[in-house]
Amino acid sequence: MIYDTYGCVIKMRFGAESRVENVAFSNLIMNNATGPISIGLDSSPRRPAQRKPRWARRL
Repeated sequence: MIYDTYGCVIKMRFGAESRVENVAFSNLIMNNATGPISIGLDSSPRRPAQRKPRWARRL
């Protein structure tokens, strides 16, 4: 249970070379929460010459 929370209730940030798959939320109870769930992928790799594909699936 998440209650009396201001801003993003759940925040997830993944690095530039991350791969994210099969992330699920269930049975969340939010009371008096002002923000959403935020999931983000970094847009810039540390070494631009070695760019690898980034993806997120089934969130």
